[in-house]
Amino acid sequence: MCLADEGIIKTVQGIGSPLLDKLFTGVTSLGDIMFYIVLVSLIYWCFNKKTGIKLFCLILFLGYLGVFLKNVFKTPRPDKALWKTEAGGYSFPSGHVTVTAGFWGYLMTIMGRKLVAVIGFIIIFLVAFSRLYLGVHFLLDVIGGALIGIAAALWFYYFEKRIKIKPGFYQKIMLCIFIPLIMFLISMNDASLQLCSLLFGLLFGYVLELNIVNASNNIENKTRVLRAVIGLVLVSAVFLGLGTIPSCFDFIRFTLTGLTVTFFAPVVFSKTDKMFG
Repeated sequence: MCLADEGIIKTVQGIGSPLLDKLFTGVTSLGDIMFYIVLVSLIYWCFNKKTGIKLFCLILFLGYLGVFLKNVFKTPRPDKALWKTEAGGYSFPSGHVTVTAGFWGYLMTIMGRKLVAVIGFIIIFLVAFSRLYLGVHFLLDVIGGALIGIAAALWFYYFEKRIKIKPGFYQKIMLCIFIPLIMFLISMNDASLQLCSLLFGLLFGYVLELNIVNASNNIENKTRVLRAVIGLVLVSAVFLGLGTIPSCFDFIRFTLTGLTVTFFAPVVFSKTDKMFG
């Protein structure tokens, strides 16, 4: 059996119906990197900043890795006549599956809970199956994406465990600048620019927040809910508000979005927590 055979896609789509079309269009959004940006933002604001910033680095690295490999292999997608949703770029590996497998694989590793493993495997399978059902990827793409995502997550886990150095404030600022810059210079394209700009904004904001605000995550549940609402409104306003600027200035839009998540939103929280806490 050829893993890049459109016959497999046609077989999967043989169970199709208008209801399943809508269902799997929704399911596939669970593999969208923006879904994980929102999810991790909630973790960062409401539960644990250190875990949040690690997860931000992981998912943006996974997204970047997927873009990089797509441009290395440059494999075409299946025939567009099979598509049930829009897709851009090359086919291998599936970016949705890479990010999903990497994110949940990392959570399984650090948490070691059976429930997390069950949820993770179900979501990985559903996202992978949705990419086949929607006709935008071959079986090879989703299998490759899953293996690459899990391997990258394990590498990330063991790499962070081996880091012993604790850089000072200015060293952290330099790392915030040069890591995204080097990543972009290695793979210069629009998608990489967006991911690297967002990474820069998130890291820079995190360093500033720790040294200027250092908002506590030891808060009541009602405060968590308030932070989630305020944070999502702020980030949405910045991201959507800057959506009208020319795409050549995407680095500004994504950098400011990252800064809002890790710095400007916590600045607001430091005021609202006192007002409504």
